[in-house]
Order: sequence, then C-alpha cells, then structure tokens
Amino acid sequence: MKKSRFLLIAGIILIIILLMMAYYYYSIQGEENKEKVSVSVIVYGEDTERWENLRRGAEQAAEKISDEGTFVEVNLMTTMSERDAQEQIYLIQREIKRGADALIIASCNYVAVKEYFETIDRSIPVIFVESGIGENSDYQFVSADNYKMGYSLGEEILKKEISKVKIAVIEDGTNRDSLLERKRGLQDALQEKISKIVTWKRSKNEENIQTMLFLQRELTEEAVDVVVALDNTSTEAIVSAVQNLNKDVKIYAIANTEMAIYHLDNKTIESMVVQNEFSMGYIAIEQLMKHSEYADEELKNHVTFIAVDKRRLYLKKNQKLLFPFVK
Repeated sequence: MKKSRFLLIAGIILIIILLMMAYYYYSIQGEENKEKVSVSVIVYGEDTERWENLRRGAEQAAEKISDEGTFVEVNLMTTMSERDAQEQIYLIQREIKRGADALIIASCNYVAVKEYFETIDRSIPVIFVESGIGENSDYQFVSADNYKMGYSLGEEILKKEISKVKIAVIEDGTNRDSLLERKRGLQDALQEKISKIVTWKRSKNEENIQTMLFLQRELTEEAVDVVVALDNTSTEAIVSAVQNLNKDVKIYAIANTEMAIYHLDNKTIESMVVQNEFSMGYIAIEQLMKHSEYADEELKNHVTFIAVDKRRLYLKKNQKLLFPFVK
C-alpha cells in the first residue's frame, strides 16, 4: 500500500515536472519565433538616473507591444558630455552599423545633429524626444510644448515675486532647441512685468568647467533675488551653488529628477515645471512601432506638464506625473 502511494505521488510529481518543462520550452520557442525589433535610445549626459522616467516609459510600451506579438528591446545609451555633438553622432553611427532597427534620440546639439541627418539616407525609423533638431525637420519630435513650459514658469514667478526683483536666467546648453524655446516662453511671460532680467552664460574659457563652479562664480559676482534654471543639470547645479555659498536666493526651474523634487519639497526650489517623460518614452515607442499615429502638433498635447510648488506637490492630481512608479 505504501509502495503504491509512493509511486502515485512520484508519478504526479513527474507529470508536473514534465508539464513545467513543456511550458518553458514552448514559451522560449514562442519568444524566438516573435519578430524582434531593437530600439537604441541615445540621450545626452552620463547621468542615467536623469533619464529613468523616459526609459521606463519606453520599456512599458515595449512590453505591451511584445505581448501582442513583436518583441521590442530597448537599449539606453548615454554620452560622457552633455555638449559633445560628435560623441553623440558617433553613437548614432555605431548603432546604425550594429543593426539597430530604430533610434530614439535626445539631441545635445540641434544644429550639428540636424546637419548629420541631412547627409545620410534614412535607412531606419528615427524619432526625437525632449530635445529635437529644430523647426522644419522631417523627423517627429515627442515632447511637452517647451515654449508653454517656459511661459508657465514665468507665470509662477509673477504670482510670487514683485516687479522690482532682479532675475538671473541661466543660459546653459543653448545648443538644445528645447532650451531656446523654454527661454523664449519665459521671456514672453515676464516681458515688461519684471524690471531687471540678466542672463548668466559661460565665457569661452569656462566651457569645460563644472556647471556648479560656473554658477558659484556668477552668484559671487552679481547679486540677484531670483535664479531661473531651464533644465535638470542647471537646476541641480544652482541648488548646490546656492547651498555651498549660503546665498539667500529663490530658485525657479524646469526639471523632473528625484533630486529636484526633493529640493522642491524642502523649499530650496520655490516653484518648478515638470514634464511627463514617462509618457514621452511610451509615446515614442508607440510611434516607432506604428501603434499610434499622432500628428506633430498632437504629440505636444499628449505629453503633459505641470507647474508645482511645495503646496501643490502632494495633490492627488499631480502624484502620477511626479511619482509614476509609486503605487
């Protein structure tokens, strides 16, 4: 009796093992039989965490499409410098030669990258995110409306500051068309409403120094009431510079990193405009894979942004954009 029971249990275990092996085998076979698409995401700067929302959005869209029959692989690549267009172009050339099926690019220099693409045949789909290659381009650009983000930040300043304040606008990274549009929107919002606006821009011999050191020099040499940063790098750098020098300066910014949100929470940053980079990555993959067919103007409407300060930071309506991975 005991022997029969043992044989029955052993048989059941064996059947379960065989079923699991069969399931695993056919799952692998199914994956291997799927059409495979490799998407290289080439961004600027070496800080991969800064692009975490974009990457996760792209990967979630890729996972959804993979479940429907086409296996999409997303590979994020960064550069050593935020300013080196030749390094970014080298990565683009390398990925095309390696056989990438599509490219998603955040351009570090809209002039140089546009000139490069004007010299080559379009052999694979290419879409730009966050920073593109200027107007009159044949390539789609997925981003929130940069002009409107700049204008919205200007409105935040006008709500909280008097007209007599002196404002410094950090003009760093202006090889990116996104920053030029943000600055234009900011200027239009503040025009004739703020009496004194200055621009902080690197001199030629400061091109290779850390952004924080460049801003510490500016803070030391020119007294201002407000500093405006238009991207993540400038935002984090001005926060560090102000803290290092113990300056009593208000900071307004366009940014979306965890560090920037932390400094908004502790009121080091007064107000901030944040765009939905998760959605940006998601839509870029959908566009490349033809799972959505948005026109260029529609893309601006589908990537949203919010203006937020300490008081509005934890409002329910802002939570999903600010903390997309917290359930």
